[in-house]
Amino acid sequence: MYCINCGRQSITGDVYCRECGKPLNGEMLTAVPASGPTAPAPGAAAPFQSAPATKTNGFSIAALVLGILGIWLLAIIFGAVGISQTKKESNYTGRGLAIAGLVLGIVVGVLWVAFFAWVLYAVFSHNSLPFFSGSQV
Repeated sequence: MYCINCGRQSITGDVYCRECGKPLNGEMLTAVPASGPTAPAPGAAAPFQSAPATKTNGFSIAALVLGILGIWLLAIIFGAVGISQTKKESNYTGRGLAIAGLVLGIVVGVLWVAFFAWVLYAVFSHNSLPFFSGSQV
């Protein structure tokens, strides 16, 4: 059976046409229309078409979670991959998640490097520590 409006073949039990979205209401052609699908009249609203299915990019989600957990190196890597994939492919969402994960990864990484630099400075800048001065206690 075919839709009267657009000519697309429908499946038994459909209430709306899967192509144009018009209600079928049992008014369907049983044969293929001779002229093919009908175009909407000039000035008429375009037929309803659903947007392509989008899904959230898994790398973007992983980058955010890893950034929150403080696993900074993986958060940076996954964030960069997530940004790249959401830029290339329009059916992926989650670019903001990837950016947030990347930024969190960078911030946590900088904090860890600063912490270890401070610890090394504190340990090696004091000569009064017995185990570094070479004196016996």
